[in-house]
Amino acid sequence: MTSAAMRICFSAASDDRRAERYGNRRVTENSRVAVIDDVVARIRAGDEAAFEAVYHAHFDALWEFARTLVKSNDVAMDAVQEVFLSLWARRASWNVLTTVQGYLFGAVRNQALKSLRHDRSSARAEHRAELEQRHADEDGEGGRLPDAIAAEHELERAVTRVIESLPERQRTAVELKWRYELSWAEVGEAMGISKVAAWKLGAAAQRRLEPLRERFGRG
Repeated sequence: MTSAAMRICFSAASDDRRAERYGNRRVTENSRVAVIDDVVARIRAGDEAAFEAVYHAHFDALWEFARTLVKSNDVAMDAVQEVFLSLWARRASWNVLTTVQGYLFGAVRNQALKSLRHDRSSARAEHRAELEQRHADEDGEGGRLPDAIAAEHELERAVTRVIESLPERQRTAVELKWRYELSWAEVGEAMGISKVAAWKLGAAAQRRLEPLRERFGRG
């Protein structure tokens, strides 16, 4: 089974155990705030190297997240690029409430939803093309037992169906928490709500996934 499906389907809603990362450097909880403050201060002061480090550390995850919202590679790319361009232009007044990651996911979410309102039809067409390509790639997968591959794909499809049926806010909270491994505080900042409210959205979504735990043997 893929790690994303297992995290989304089988992680407890209260599970918030993860290491914070900045680029390739792990930081302890005690030093996390100092690292964030240092990065923000450097970018505010016009440090291009610090800005580029943040860009390269987070771009891939932000682009993938944007694609889940707009269903288009190009629109997602534009949304992420716009966020970073805007951040650099307004760097002197940049304010981070929790983490740089939490801020960026929130900004990308807002920009992606804004873009989505402008061009829904082309986004749906791109999404269909991506799904067709994904299925083609999966059909060519080898080196593993057919039953194991089938079970993995079945879980992925089941999780996807449940997630797509969730209300928009629950779906976003689930994606941010388990697919992108944000803390509940970061999820709250990304969605413009409190940490507790974000946790409640995740807990509600997890209750919808309970039948899958029973079906796939995870209690």
